[in-house]
Amino acid sequence: MIQVSEIHKSFGEVKAVRGVSFGASDGKITGLLGPLSPEGPSVVILGIMTCCVLFAMLSGCMALAIGTTAGERECGSLDPLLALPASHSWILSGKLAAICLFMTLSLAIPLCAFSLSLNFVPLEKLGMSINFGTEVAAKVFLIAWPFVLLGAALPVGSALVLGVLLASLAAKHYDSE
Repeated sequence: MIQVSEIHKSFGEVKAVRGVSFGASDGKITGLLGPLSPEGPSVVILGIMTCCVLFAMLSGCMALAIGTTAGERECGSLDPLLALPASHSWILSGKLAAICLFMTLSLAIPLCAFSLSLNFVPLEKLGMSINFGTEVAAKVFLIAWPFVLLGAALPVGSALVLGVLLASLAAKHYDSE
């Protein structure tokens, strides 16, 4: 077991560490990350990239998902669409597939952009290192892709539920008059 107590570290007048204590148990892997270690800023950048990728993925399909239900009704194209000989489940499946395609593209484009652009940033001069090449970007894509299905189902499902509720409220309103 490693036990450290009351660490102090200064760089001139700047006190970087003031009285830090910690312990590490046997058989455990312990690492310290902070803004002064080379890995600290890299972890922050990867955390920001994660948020950017998820935000891009969800916002990339939002207009399409909203247009799937509310937009069709507002444009007056919902009734002719539902009058087609295709089943409603096929129509909805096609719309969900389009949303999934847009979300997949919205996931892939930022990952490719980060993977390519980080090759041109001189991170080593800043004391940082990020291993976010093509292989890592592909792994992140495979890990994040199941969220495409969830992200596609949530806006469409909530819009459909809201549409059904509003339709039932409108029917009750017209019945009472």
